[in-house]
Amino acid sequence: MKAVDRQEQHTEEQGRCPVVHFDSRSHRQVMGFIDELDVLREQHPYFWDPEAQGYWVLTRYDDIREAYQTPELFSSDSFVPTDPDPTYFMIPTQVGPPQHVKFRRLLNPQFSPSVVAKMEDDARRFANESIDQFIDNGHCDLVREFGGTFPTKVFLAWSGLPTEDSPQFVEWVLAVFNELSSSRATAVQAAIEGIRSYFRRVIDDRRHDPGGASIDIFTHLVQAKIDGALLSDDDLLSICEVLVLAGLDTVKQELGYAFRHFATHPSDRQRLVDEPEIIPAAVEEMLRMFSVAPPARKLTRDVDFHGCPMNRVTWCGCRSTRRIATPASFPIPNR
Repeated sequence: MKAVDRQEQHTEEQGRCPVVHFDSRSHRQVMGFIDELDVLREQHPYFWDPEAQGYWVLTRYDDIREAYQTPELFSSDSFVPTDPDPTYFMIPTQVGPPQHVKFRRLLNPQFSPSVVAKMEDDARRFANESIDQFIDNGHCDLVREFGGTFPTKVFLAWSGLPTEDSPQFVEWVLAVFNELSSSRATAVQAAIEGIRSYFRRVIDDRRHDPGGASIDIFTHLVQAKIDGALLSDDDLLSICEVLVLAGLDTVKQELGYAFRHFATHPSDRQRLVDEPEIIPAAVEEMLRMFSVAPPARKLTRDVDFHGCPMNRVTWCGCRSTRRIATPASFPIPNR
């Protein structure tokens, strides 16, 4: 099978764990990454990938769910397996329990359905504005010309920031995700410092001018308390980084997969036109089918995890794309 040949699989073992040279950073054809993981899921419940410093990879639904739900063993100290000791600390992403819940309670109301619903008119307007930039051409590079600008403008409007700053945010996010495997890369460091400098000014402005009745998320954050104390500047800047990096590139990738799916499955597209009430369910299916941000976990102690011998100085990559949706958990996982 072509996908298996491409992975240069080896017969040696890491303890009792099979070794597969998957090379997650190499370029592939569209859907190639996903198709290869389909094959690996059926071949191995877990394997050792010697990429970078080496790490274990879980491939199946129940095991991955258990890992994500056991933070005392699978920590979020590092969530990129090729960057085991990152230079950043992202809140709430890398915060363990019980503090993690406190930060989520602080942030969750800003993403409630009622808040999102208020953005619908702006989101439609930004979508039309983005499409207007290339509609006369009759074609576009959707990921580059639509996927980058549209979600960035929505984010800026939602957060109370000038939408005119969209090009700068697109540039920062692109720089970080082009070198995601190493937070020490020069371009990544420069982009992170650009983001932090921008939000230092925003935080200072919100402290001196809260905005009266128009309270945006940054005003909310500078006024918020956890355990009776205001958030430090470092904590505020870390949250701002996560809002930017976790909220923009992931949406761009998801839009790319979703639009490709509807372009190659016209009956699915027509069904949404005919039955708009199923759009929320369709969104959930897109997120399941094309999960674009499978975070790794860093082990806190040695463990034999369902037959896979893992030790505390290594990482566990959870390949949580639709591939983990085995027939036992989803009857037709690839549809």
